[in-house]
Amino acid sequence: MRAEPDFAAGFFLPELATWRACVEAGFWRSTDPVTPEEVLAYWREDWEMLWARRRYVVTPEKVARRVERRCSRSGPSANALRHLKMPPEYTMMGRIELAVEAVIAQLGAGVSWGTVSAEHLENAAPVTEMGKRSRAFFEQRRIAGSV
Repeated sequence: MRAEPDFAAGFFLPELATWRACVEAGFWRSTDPVTPEEVLAYWREDWEMLWARRRYVVTPEKVARRVERRCSRSGPSANALRHLKMPPEYTMMGRIELAVEAVIAQLGAGVSWGTVSAEHLENAAPVTEMGKRSRAFFEQRRIAGSV
């Protein structure tokens, strides 16, 4: 039996929460010999760009490291990969993510991806002009829809 996060006591461990969410979504079984730390690393380490709150340039080398980490039977996530039961709904999404990241790498695009993702994932205030316009666009639609 694995320990559950104690939300009532104010403790939140991201590795346990990530492990639990992945088990509930069907990525791993609770009986699989995959630790919560391995599950968190499987997801988080590939998406450094989304957590970085500074300019981050996606390069072909970084994409290659992601492929090694996520797809290699001998790479850093080999144990997690060995027991992964990818839900059918997600199979195509993983391929799309990798293709988009490869295109971004070919463009040499570099922005504060973490700031951009915070706008969507944490409802943070937009800092770029595009983010401000996007927020205004959706806010207008939300107000119009509630009338």
